[in-house]
Amino acid sequence: MEHQIFIANRRRLPKTLSAEFGDIPRFDVTFVGHDPLFSTLSPMYPHGDLPVPYTERTLTANSLEAIWQGLKVFEHEGAQLDPVALSKSGDKNIKRPPNERRGKILGHQRGLHPERPLLSLIEARAFIYAPLYLWQLKHHCTEAIAALHQALQQSDILLLEAGTPSNVRDIFTPMPHSELLRLYLQDQYPKCGENHPWEPYTKAEHEADIERRKQESKARLAAQKAQRKQHGVAAHDAGAGRGTQPQQGSLLSNMD
Repeated sequence: MEHQIFIANRRRLPKTLSAEFGDIPRFDVTFVGHDPLFSTLSPMYPHGDLPVPYTERTLTANSLEAIWQGLKVFEHEGAQLDPVALSKSGDKNIKRPPNERRGKILGHQRGLHPERPLLSLIEARAFIYAPLYLWQLKHHCTEAIAALHQALQQSDILLLEAGTPSNVRDIFTPMPHSELLRLYLQDQYPKCGENHPWEPYTKAEHEADIERRKQESKARLAAQKAQRKQHGVAAHDAGAGRGTQPQQGSLLSNMD
């Protein structure tokens, strides 16, 4: 049977993870994870030479996240592709969320071409984020990928993510790099780039996906609970079989 890859939020308590997933190996694939090897899988990791899309490889950035944030265009603020912006990495001062000063996000710029139409969120994911993450995995993460493949040969594994598990086409949730990683490990990485546009989730698909994941979580919790109960009965029976027979006096006292 092929082993499975599960994804969960890293902020969950260990006991809740154990209740749902048992004792399968856990790998924190965020930038702040405890194992530096698997932190390389984060889009915030400073690999240092990621090519900025639509620049004919004349521009590189320190991290995928620096590119993703730098290409954002807002109502009152354009893309930021200066050396300072592209040198950013990690989880501090790298995000560019909409706010009162910037205004609403309008889309992502096509590299050094502000005159071209902006990319929508689903286009940016398919044309920028997914191709860049694939490039990162192939050029900088081979050791981490090999370690995860080795673990998968032995059992199911759990990837710990900073956000909520979701589909890469679900534009109502942040882009989950762990889902792309899961697909890559299973040789199911989605086709991406301008020749392979993605269809975004509808609101109904988003809500259906949330409900499906809830039901799957409930099923895993029930399965783990039943497994623990079964193991407890088996351990009790084994212990009773190994124990010595009680003396006659003990039997009489137990019957009072």
